[in-house]
Amino acid sequence: MKLLAGLLVVCYLQASLACYCSLDHPQKKYCTADYAIRGKIITKENVYQHVEPTTKAPVENEPIQSMVRFAEPVGFGGGPVGFGGGPVGVGNTPIDSKRPIAIKYFVRVEKIYKGKDLMTDKKVEIITPPTDSLCGVVNLEVNSVYLLSGRKWENDLRIETCGWIAKYDDLSRRQRQGLKKTYNNCDDCQIQLCYGPYCPSKQEGLCMWDSSGLYEDCESKYAHCMENKKGKCIWNGKSDYKACKSKREAEKEARTPKI
Repeated sequence: MKLLAGLLVVCYLQASLACYCSLDHPQKKYCTADYAIRGKIITKENVYQHVEPTTKAPVENEPIQSMVRFAEPVGFGGGPVGFGGGPVGVGNTPIDSKRPIAIKYFVRVEKIYKGKDLMTDKKVEIITPPTDSLCGVVNLEVNSVYLLSGRKWENDLRIETCGWIAKYDDLSRRQRQGLKKTYNNCDDCQIQLCYGPYCPSKQEGLCMWDSSGLYEDCESKYAHCMENKKGKCIWNGKSDYKACKSKREAEKEARTPKI
C-alpha cells in the first residue's frame, strides 16, 4: 500500500510538471504570436542564473543553493511557467546555480512574416525555458531552418512549445502561403475547436475545426479561415483542400455503419 501511495505521489508530481498546450490551428498560432520568422539556428547554449548567496549559514554536506525571485509570466496561456528551473510563481524559489534557467538560440533571420519592428538585426537571440516540461523548445538543431513564432517579453524574444515551431521544409505549400498572406486575417473570424460528430457545419463568426484526429486534418494543411463576400466565415482552400475533403468524406462514409 505504501509503495502504491508513493507511485501515485510520483505520478502526480510528474503530471504537475508537464507542459500543457491547447490544440490550435496554425493560423491561430500565427495570429496570437508577436512575431513569426523563418530562421536558421546558428548556435545553442544554456543560460545560468546569476545568484546572490543567502545569509543562511551553510549546513555540512548540504548542497549550496541560493534564493532567486521570479515574476516572469512566460507562456502563451498567460500563466507563469518556465525560466527558473521549475514551475514558478511570484516569490522566492530555491534553485541550483549549476542548473540552466533557459536555453538561448542564436538565429539568422531569413524571412520576417510578422513583427518586423521586433527584428532589429539579421541575427537575433531567442530564449526558451530549459526543459520540455516547462514548455521549452529544447531540440532545435544547429544549421537547420525553422519557422519560429513567439512572444516578446520585456527585451527578450521567446519561444515555447505552445507556439508554432516547425522545420520549414515540413510546412505545406498552403501553410507557407498563409505565412506570406492568407493568415493575416486575424480579426474578422475566429477558429473554434469541435470534436468529430459534434462539429456543426456552420456557426456565426466562426470557422469550425475538427480536433478529434479521427479523420484527415485538411484545414491545418490546406486551408485558412476567412470572411467571404456575404460576411460568412468559411474555410478557404484550393484544389488540394477540396481533394482532401473529398477523401475525408469518403472515409467517413466508409466508417458509417450500414443499416
